[in-house]
Amino acid sequence: MPSKLDSIPTSWKEANQLLDGADGASVGNNTVLYRRCPLGLGGEHSDIDLLLHNIVVVAYQSNGVTVLRTGGYRTVTTRDRLNRALKGTGYQVHQHRGRWLVSLPGVDGNGRKRTVDFVEGFVCHVGGGVQHDAFQTV
Repeated sequence: MPSKLDSIPTSWKEANQLLDGADGASVGNNTVLYRRCPLGLGGEHSDIDLLLHNIVVVAYQSNGVTVLRTGGYRTVTTRDRLNRALKGTGYQVHQHRGRWLVSLPGVDGNGRKRTVDFVEGFVCHVGGGVQHDAFQTV
């Protein structure tokens, strides 16, 4: 039997379909999807947030951008929720010697996976681009 956590969406479109006209829905233990602006107030294209313990860890935007956050809680559970939201995108959040990193889609010129430091507000684009002034390749 599949876990309820398997229903965590990987895009705004999936999140919107999962909500199916509702403003919020539980998608796992202490994990909910929540539409920022209710449909009745013009929220048809509103961002949809994935909250873990009432902390936004993923913000899905209707333009295809996904924003990652930890709220200061860099835990195994937070990383699990981030990676479930990134499933199939080519991005992956992992930890090495206490340092949080993000593997990016594709490889560099030497055929190695590209990895950057994770920062609050890390932005993932549908085409694999990354936007954040504070990131650096490691």
